[in-house]
Amino acid sequence: MRLLKSSFVLLALGVATVAGGVATASAAGGAPVRVIRVPGATGWLAVDGGAAFVLRRTGHTAAVVRVDLASGARTVAFRTDGNVDEEAQADGGVLAFGVGLLGEPPHRQAIAIPTTPGGKPAVLRDTVSAGGDGATCARVAVDDVTPAGEVLLSTFSSPCAEPKAGTDTVSLVAPTGERTVMASPMDLSDRPLGNLVSPALAAGPWALVTPDEQHVRLFDAAAGTTRTFAPTLRSARLWPTDLQPDGRFILSEMLYRRDGGFVQRARLMAPGDPARGGRIIGTVGTPPRLNAMFCGGRLVVLQTRARRTRILVDEREVARLATPTDPRFACDATHVVVEAGGAATRYGVVALPPARLHQ
Repeated sequence: MRLLKSSFVLLALGVATVAGGVATASAAGGAPVRVIRVPGATGWLAVDGGAAFVLRRTGHTAAVVRVDLASGARTVAFRTDGNVDEEAQADGGVLAFGVGLLGEPPHRQAIAIPTTPGGKPAVLRDTVSAGGDGATCARVAVDDVTPAGEVLLSTFSSPCAEPKAGTDTVSLVAPTGERTVMASPMDLSDRPLGNLVSPALAAGPWALVTPDEQHVRLFDAAAGTTRTFAPTLRSARLWPTDLQPDGRFILSEMLYRRDGGFVQRARLMAPGDPARGGRIIGTVGTPPRLNAMFCGGRLVVLQTRARRTRILVDEREVARLATPTDPRFACDATHVVVEAGGAATRYGVVALPPARLHQ
């Protein structure tokens, strides 16, 4: 990872001091930004319950490192010589991700870990991803974790001899049991690299699925209704994120330009919005980046330009820090964590300000 050549991350007009692996920075008019460190080559970032979880790779081994956001203390929560997925999900006291394991036969596992200190990993599902003719093969993927700590899994099952045509089953797994959200036939032969277009999302009675690149469907299990949403940019690809228990969600649009680069738009959606409606959070072209997420039900927007990222909460700027061009980021109800700029792996931690009371 990149790191500033100095020994700390600078904010605009700010100064940082380092002690015990944690730096604290401040800037005029901005919230304090603490900096935590995770040495080594790192992958995804997830945040829940006052802790950040970072995937760290060393040689042929991958480890999930838990970093306490208050003290900066690091502990290894999980270790494997398997192939850990490129993304992880965390919410409701649970971290979840997928792992591919070689062997005879090769298989995939869905792993869940409590985000509290000392949480023990558990295998939620183990699927055989290859086998002989006539045998059934399956691939499990971790799509989401709900605010209640339920893990949303997608399992694509098919004959091993014809791995492109099968059934995709989306299910919610909780300590109290498992329930199927939906199951439908799926043909992967016309999809890039044979992958699903987008993961599913679930929260409360709501579920989001992406049947194709230009449509998103919102299911209301309580009312038994379905709404379909479409892009506002012509021919743009849709990518929904961060579904909330009240049915709100973030809908990202990506329009690739013929001359290179892309246009990115983020929309804040509610269940009653028209198919091409919602509130436009912002529209940018490369190289700037625009990201939005819910943190404890509050809308947080990250605007990145020229390796500087502004963090806005409820449309008010709370911090700025130096970051990569496209930084990793995650949050929970109390903190936003953003990959900081530089050569080694550092993450800026911003405490969310108290919610404003609306008269």
